[in-house]
Amino acid sequence: MTRWPAIIALSVLVGCGAQSDESIANNTVATTTSSAAPATSSTAVSPTVSDTTTTTPDPSPAGGKPEVALTTLAEVGPLTDAMVDPSGTNVLVVEQSGRILEIGSSDVSVIADLTGRTAADGERGLLGATFTADGEWLIVHRTSTSPGEEGDTVIEALEVRPSGEIIADAPTRLLTIDQPFANHNGGDLVALPDSSLLVSTGDGGSGGDPNRVAHRLDSLLGKILRIAPPGNALVPADNPWFDDDEALDEIWSSGLRNPWRIDVDPLTGDLWVADVGQNRFEEISVAPANGAIAGGARADFGWSSREGDATYNDDVAPDTRTTLVEPIHVYQHGPDGCSISGGMMYRGLAVPGLWGWFLFADLCAGQLRALNPVTGEVVVLGAVSQPTAVVRGIGGEPIVVTATGDVISVGPP
Repeated sequence: MTRWPAIIALSVLVGCGAQSDESIANNTVATTTSSAAPATSSTAVSPTVSDTTTTTPDPSPAGGKPEVALTTLAEVGPLTDAMVDPSGTNVLVVEQSGRILEIGSSDVSVIADLTGRTAADGERGLLGATFTADGEWLIVHRTSTSPGEEGDTVIEALEVRPSGEIIADAPTRLLTIDQPFANHNGGDLVALPDSSLLVSTGDGGSGGDPNRVAHRLDSLLGKILRIAPPGNALVPADNPWFDDDEALDEIWSSGLRNPWRIDVDPLTGDLWVADVGQNRFEEISVAPANGAIAGGARADFGWSSREGDATYNDDVAPDTRTTLVEPIHVYQHGPDGCSISGGMMYRGLAVPGLWGWFLFADLCAGQLRALNPVTGEVVVLGAVSQPTAVVRGIGGEPIVVTATGDVISVGPP
């Protein structure tokens, strides 16, 4: 078993028709440790460096059309997610079947095996994982195969020992969420600097939000939740609905259909959400942090009263205590794709032209793309077969994983 210094398909959720949707995708792990700005950029301002201080980098996107090179690092089983280990030096990938693998320079090793507690089945399986900011826990997002809770969402913590060993066979369960249908399980996890976590959940499945749960604040479905690892109260006291008798404490954001991947900008704390659409639109939204630990508190992202920027269910609406967030980018099903598998805000150093652009992909279109959040321009960076996640790798550089099992690095051309 691989050991590190102690610190800190799969088919993707395809946009569907009104009866039954998708097949499944991947999870992406986002860190919230700020990166330095790139050394050069046509519009972004580089930090001023003195002997003792560095100014905050300008978050604005670089101008021009970014270009990258894609390099395949490994080929394994269908993948849903990827992350960097607590040492910051090794890439780990998540197989939908339940294994977490370390991708070495010449080999692949299993560092955690959960195949006895989950299984790849449509949109079910091991959907995401991330280390807490202090590196003491590996948090996983999976569906259960245990009798009586088959298909239910389970969020659990695996201890990371000082040697770096992950104790996969003695998990601490944090949440269990009943799933009424087999699809729309969400699947992502984001570690925040205080070691709390954002958890994305789908609306429970079938099609069209039949139980009308996405806007409701008494359901954990169709939400982004914020919870804490073992050793703390499960719900941070600064959650927006903490101790509110008319809403669940864990809820951070609402109004989501199948937020397969979310990301927190490591520079600004803004929350980016790629929500898989029903049968017409895919969408990307961003909620500014405005000084909070992450964006999205009390935000509602519109589903199921809306799909993208169009009306969907006219018998529901966001809770009046929430703030509606309009999508920043919407695309229609067709040549551009049918199942978004975002996404990460680029704050790395290797590709200055990508600084401040949001990277995402679409399972159906097989393309890696970049969105300029200021101008709305979208650039196709390259072809990737069945991409399931675009995540932050070593040094903040992007990694793409796929339903075919490819692990792909994104670097300078």
